Amino acid sequence: MKIKKKLGIVYIVVIMVIFLIPFAGMTFFATDSTTENKTLASLPSLVTEDGFNVNFFDELGDYFEDHFAFREYLVNADALIQSNIFHVSNVDTVVTGEDGWLYYDATVDNYLGQNLMSDRDVYQAAHNLSLMQDYVEGQGARFVAAIAPNKNSLYGEQMPYYDSYKASEEKNADKLQAQMEAQEVAYVDLFDLFQSQNEVLYLKRDSHWNGKGAVLVYNELLGALGVEHDPLDTVPVTRTKTEVGDLNTMIYPLSAQPEWNYYYEYDPEYTHVTDTKSVEDSWIETENKAQEGSLLMFRDSFGNSLLPLMANAVGEGYFSKGVPAAIQTYMETYEPELVIDELVERNIEQFITDPPVMQGPEVEEAEEETEEETEEKEKKDKKKDKKKSKDEETEEEAEEDTEEEEEAEDRATLLAAEAEADTAYWCLSGIVDPETAEEETNVQIRLSAGDAGQTLEAFLTKTEDSDYAYMLYVKKDYLTENFKDHENEIKVEVMTELDGEQTTVHTETIDFTGIVAEEE
Repeated sequence: MKIKKKLGIVYIVVIMVIFLIPFAGMTFFATDSTTENKTLASLPSLVTEDGFNVNFFDELGDYFEDHFAFREYLVNADALIQSNIFHVSNVDTVVTGEDGWLYYDATVDNYLGQNLMSDRDVYQAAHNLSLMQDYVEGQGARFVAAIAPNKNSLYGEQMPYYDSYKASEEKNADKLQAQMEAQEVAYVDLFDLFQSQNEVLYLKRDSHWNGKGAVLVYNELLGALGVEHDPLDTVPVTRTKTEVGDLNTMIYPLSAQPEWNYYYEYDPEYTHVTDTKSVEDSWIETENKAQEGSLLMFRDSFGNSLLPLMANAVGEGYFSKGVPAAIQTYMETYEPELVIDELVERNIEQFITDPPVMQGPEVEEAEEETEEETEEKEKKDKKKDKKKSKDEETEEEAEEDTEEEEEAEDRATLLAAEAEADTAYWCLSGIVDPETAEEETNVQIRLSAGDAGQTLEAFLTKTEDSDYAYMLYVKKDYLTENFKDHENEIKVEVMTELDGEQTTVHTETIDFTGIVAEEE
């Protein structure tokens, strides 16, 4: 009995030591970085500016989960067991497919055809792109948009069996491309481009295209913009097993295996103007004295492999990962001749949630009536009045009409504030009542004060509660120049179009000088 008791005590001690090692080891071997696509939790404070932190222990648990000692070793071991024995992923962001294929978890809904963007969302995304294109072309530059396909939209055969039950074959990108075509947005169909190839051009354990895929897209984009360039079809191509994919390192932080990729053996002629540390930098400028032309490219991680190719093809290259895109500032500063907006399929809602920072374009207003037209209209109105009987409209009906008119003019919210994305702008935002709009209704904002007045087109956005939100950036200098001495009394009218008629849904007078005083 004594031996059994001693063994029991030893067993308990061993188990406790095993559990304590990750915690105690944090003093010397804490995990301070991760290959997962996440931000590690920060050490919480027991007391905050607001007093005792009631979430302290929950936050402490999150901190320990992210930072315990030897975390990557344990995560890697768990991943090998889960994927090789149970054929599942132990990382939320990665889906384990067949034959060693890995997919990004954020693409699953789109792959299954579920939780897709609404028709209103799709219209808004295309509308915002059209405003961006109109602005770029108004500056004398050429514009093209491109959606980088999710890997499983092109190569979904290796998706695991439990993700094979699709709700529909519909895809967000298909719907958006149809709307872009309807709204005459210039775009390159990368889906058809890849599907027309006879080989797989995405990496097996990475979410992006391979070297050949990058060259394919590079040629297609510059061809769409009408730019003469080296297609690299005569350049030697080397195939080496050196590529370690992003999904690979997420799930196997210590045992990620390299895979095959293609490398084009050409001598880059461009140089970096900025102090560039990595292709991942959010802003990169390049120069190639052997080439002409200038390019501004808004990109995400799919643009990493495109950047060297594009930089080598133009005289000046400007590459931004900033969200929202500071399009007006960059256009005014660098005056590029070409503009590309590239975004991966899984993130295309970003076209709605984070529209580019630029002032809404001015809307051409109807010409004022001449004196003759006004007189003619008054004559017609008088004739109509004579035909009406004085008893046709009772006092009660007149009051109801007035109430309905007042209600119709207050069917939207309006918030005026300094733009968070760029303090050189004011931001007017709000939500319109869906009953005053249709699926393809735009929102316009009229600003007026004194004898000055101008209507501007707003970006269409969404909130957690509504698909009928809007946002308008207005440069502070624009208000100063156009409404001099009236910035404290600018009338703002929010307008929508319903049944072919322009309707004012909200009117408010805003003191923009008061907003500055309030913030100071």
